[in-house]
Amino acid sequence: MKNFSDTNKNLVAIIGAIVAAAGTFLPFVNASLLGMSQSVQLIGTGFGWIVLIGALLGFFAGMANWGWLMLLSGAVDFAVVLIGYSRVINSDYGDEFTNMFVNSVTQRGVGFYVILVGSLLLILAFFFRNKREY
Repeated sequence: MKNFSDTNKNLVAIIGAIVAAAGTFLPFVNASLLGMSQSVQLIGTGFGWIVLIGALLGFFAGMANWGWLMLLSGAVDFAVVLIGYSRVINSDYGDEFTNMFVNSVTQRGVGFYVILVGSLLLILAFFFRNKREY
């Protein structure tokens, strides 16, 4: 029988997976220019589907108490978010002026931070799970 602390550790992973999955539907990158604003959700890209699959695996890992899968799904989600953001910001648009202009009008959206928090919760759930209790 599981004790209460094991249940809480799994709950951290489950909440992290749900938070990461929800973050894919929130604005990932915002761009503002002359009073007009545009945002992009991560789910509209291939990166969003990778994060969503990683969050789903993290959810099942939390339910089944599979620690390594919690760590792997959290690390994959974390890496994909950072790589996805850098690809959006550092895309080559042809000339240096256009690249500088795009970098100046874009900023991270709330989805970026929500996915990071969810992936960190998955990673922390693994380390909480494997911490020896004295």
